[in-house]
Order: sequence, then structure tokens, then C-alpha cells
Amino acid sequence: MLFPLIVCLTLCRPPLSDRAKRMISLYGGPSGLYRGLLPGVMRSMFANGSSMVVMQWAQKKVSELGWRKPSSTTPPDDCSVE
Repeated sequence: MLFPLIVCLTLCRPPLSDRAKRMISLYGGPSGLYRGLLPGVMRSMFANGSSMVVMQWAQKKVSELGWRKPSSTTPPDDCSVE
């Protein structure tokens, strides 16, 4: 979320280059530079969230099939905590 702000501040710092002036006027002012931010954030949240769900499902299946050794950080099953 910080990257678009940095890009805008970089483009808008004095003196404005001709390219920055054209971009700002083309997109309708400084707020026009953020026009696609919300759809992009929504798309990345959906893509990352769904990939995490698939990754957890795959890890569960791999563990069920016994293809993965238990990690050394998990205590053994016969260990009781008092």
C-alpha cells in the first residue's frame, strides 16, 4: 500500500518532468494515478488467499499420505505437558 504513494510522490516532486506532467493531466490529476488501485488490491487479496487455502489443503494431504516427515519442533504424541 505504500508503493503507490511513493510512486506518486516521486512523480510529483519539484521540478515535474514532462512525462510526469503528461501522466497527471492524462489521468485527471494526482487522484487519477490511483484509479486502478482498488481492483488491483482486491485481485491480489483473492489470489493470495485462495493460494493459501490450496497450500494448506496440499500440506494436509501430504501429511495424511505420510510423504512428509514430522518437523522437529512438534512434540511427540506420547509427550504430556503438565
